[in-house]
Amino acid sequence: MKKPILKADEPDAQYQAIFGDVSRIVDSARQSAVRSVNAVMTAAYWRIGQRIVEFEQSGEKRAEYGTALIERLAVA
Repeated sequence: MKKPILKADEPDAQYQAIFGDVSRIVDSARQSAVRSVNAVMTAAYWRIGQRIVEFEQSGEKRAEYGTALIERLAVA
């Protein structure tokens, strides 16, 4: 069987098409990963804030802030 005769620029065009597809797949995966990480980190920071508020307020409506929890956590 004879191979079809390709024009001089066709192999390069085919390569560019595959390269473009691969690039889009990788970019899409990266964007999905970033969205997932952002969602998880946002939830984690919210939970940390919630835990600090619970500790500082100990069930009270307002915190006294005498324990300097934030400063102690920042050093750790």
